[in-house]
Amino acid sequence: SYLDGVELIGPLLTGKFLSLVFLTLWWMVVFSSFNTTFGNFYFGRDIEWMLSSPLPLASFVSLKVFRNFAASSLFSFLAVIPILFAFAQVRKTDVFFYFLSSFALFLFLFSATMSGTFVVLNLNYVFPASKLRSIFWSLIVVFGTALYVLVRLLSPEKLARPDALQTVAEYLNYLETPVARLLPSGWFYRIVLDAAAGAINFHYLLLFMAFCGSVYFLVVFQAKRLYLDSFSKKNFVRMIKPETSRQNRSPFVAIIIADLKMFFREHQRWTQLILLLGIFVVYLVSIKKIPADTVYLKTFVSFLNLGLIGFVISALSLRFVFGIFSLEARTWWVYVTSPLGQKMVMFSKYLLFGGFVVIIGLLLGVSSNLFLSVQPRLLFLNVSVIFFIAVALSLLALYYGARFPKKNFASSTEIEGSSGGIFYIVTSFFLVGLNLSILAVPYQYYYRMLLVPQDYTKIILVFFTFCIGLNIAISGFSIRNTVKALNSYGDL
Repeated sequence: SYLDGVELIGPLLTGKFLSLVFLTLWWMVVFSSFNTTFGNFYFGRDIEWMLSSPLPLASFVSLKVFRNFAASSLFSFLAVIPILFAFAQVRKTDVFFYFLSSFALFLFLFSATMSGTFVVLNLNYVFPASKLRSIFWSLIVVFGTALYVLVRLLSPEKLARPDALQTVAEYLNYLETPVARLLPSGWFYRIVLDAAAGAINFHYLLLFMAFCGSVYFLVVFQAKRLYLDSFSKKNFVRMIKPETSRQNRSPFVAIIIADLKMFFREHQRWTQLILLLGIFVVYLVSIKKIPADTVYLKTFVSFLNLGLIGFVISALSLRFVFGIFSLEARTWWVYVTSPLGQKMVMFSKYLLFGGFVVIIGLLLGVSSNLFLSVQPRLLFLNVSVIFFIAVALSLLALYYGARFPKKNFASSTEIEGSSGGIFYIVTSFFLVGLNLSILAVPYQYYYRMLLVPQDYTKIILVFFTFCIGLNIAISGFSIRNTVKALNSYGDL
């Protein structure tokens, strides 16, 4: 209400934000329909039964299309309803606005779903569905990560500040520029804007209806021609040449290489590295933009940074370390019956995944402290503590994963959401808080030492050493009990 009431730029700024929201939602539904089309048309459990029934193919496709529409549009529908309601309250519209905008919203979501479904059905005729789904998932992750980093680098909070641009005229021209006028999101924006003024935009309504009808007809027409052929070759099989250099490979290295191949074979796991890279960049950019100009602020932000990195390491350990044994619970008998020792298997898996988590924690610690321009002594102490916290948290995740495995799961996310995963998160957060409470004392003395010419180095080193010793003790406890948990194979 306040933003829309600002003289001259208020309505323009509200319209700009609204058009950007509609554009984002339209693409979100398109990408969502990519995923739901694979599930509803190619990997659903009821597909073979429905195709073997006397149901006509056109009816089968129509049923799947509307199921696809409901699955891909539900959350976007729930997200846009409060926005339209708030816009109606600000513009003080009548009941006519709600009826017209609801009908336009149906066309808006339906057009996005049909566009995504049409693209997937045609591409699946050329590429196997299993391979294409991996490609789509990878592209979505890359696109989403790049967009997330780009938005953060552009500092969108400056949009609400006219003084951020060089002239007022430049600012007004930017606000008056239409957003995606040729896409259905632009049509929906014009219909909503005119409906708020009490008018019906017949031009865009008819265009919307014609577009939805045309795309729906094309989806049904192409499905009748291509669907059965694409469904029959949905699986992708690749011939693997036998390796001849395995004789000289040590069992330790062989386990690491096998885990690497399994990791990169599942697109839902390795694409998380791209998301992790985006979060890493955004975290460092946010640290860089913190106005820590004084000694007190630098010390305080450096202390809070330790806690944030601890929470990040805890989340990474849950994702990459906790599920190691659950993912191989059904084939763990291979390791048990082989001449390999349980300790060798445990350390080889921890070296790959736990080592990765420790390296990420160290990179975050070094980079963020350099951006904060902390003194070299404090930088060394911070990085040392981060290293031992990362080792303790990752080994603790290894222990909880062996002690509380989940054998029956449909996806790896169910492993993290199990009772053992929740128990680990609570314990790891408590451990991070305990480390922060211990480190709060030396940070206070360090700040006093910067203000008053008095040496508190011994007190600072005592508390840092105690914190490191605590994490070493937790690491030893985790290793010893992980071996015990693995020896009781019947529980796994």
